[in-house]
Order: sequence, then structure tokens, then C-alpha cells
Amino acid sequence: MKKSRLSLCKTNLRSIRSSSSHARSIATAGLVLLGLAGCGGSGTTVTASPFLGSWSGTYASTGESGTANVTINSSGSYTGSGFDNTTQLNYTVQGAITSSGVVTGTISEGGATGTLNGNWAINNGHLGGNVTISHNGVIGATNTYDMTLN
Repeated sequence: MKKSRLSLCKTNLRSIRSSSSHARSIATAGLVLLGLAGCGGSGTTVTASPFLGSWSGTYASTGESGTANVTINSSGSYTGSGFDNTTQLNYTVQGAITSSGVVTGTISEGGATGTLNGNWAINNGHLGGNVTISHNGVIGATNTYDMTLN
């Protein structure tokens, strides 16, 4: 069974307390070196975004459809592009997705820009959900996405 760094540090500290004065000095110096090497560190673990990867697929809403390609990095930031079948224009997106699936960002299409807000989740290997697109504060569409990992 592996011991945590904190457990090992506590064990070393107990050993130092029960040692002779000379041995305690040597052990104290060793413990200081262990501390400098990370013993007793913050214990913070960075977890990669559960959405990490390159995804591609489609989106649709009433009267609108297209393709979507999104690359999400380990921190949840994303960039992407696609094609809007209705306007016949390419678009680009960028933003972030939280570990719980909250999507925010911006979209640029044909010289216009807008904001993205919604929620995505992974179900049966598919990344999908609804994202609302707004231009100048006016909701343009709420698209339903269905993408798979490339």
C-alpha cells in the first residue's frame, strides 16, 4: 500500500522526535531537504477537462443546420469552426467549457460576431447539448449539437 507524502512526512517527524540529539540534528536536516523536494506540498492535483480532445459532428435547430468541429484543451478552453448550411457561411468559435459542461464563448460568421451560452455533456461517446447564440443581446438560435471524438 502506498503512503501519501503527508503520511510519510508525519512518520519522519515522529522518528525525529524519538531520536538522540545528534541523530535528531541529522534527521532534521534530512527532513528539511525532503520539504524542499515537495514533502508536505499543497497536494493540489490538476485534473484535465473531461471534454479534452478534438470533436466533430453536426448541429441543428428549427430552420438551421450545419457542421461543427471543436478542439478542447486540458483546461477546458476551446477553438473551432464549421459550416452553416442555412447561410452557406463558414464560422469560427472560441471560449471555454467548465468541467460540469457549461459552455461560454464567441462566434464569428460572415463578419458578424455573437456570444455562445449553453451546456454540453458526453453521453455514449457523443459530446452534445444545447447552445444559444446571441447577436447584440438578441437570441438568434438555440442549436443542438452532436459530435464524436476524432
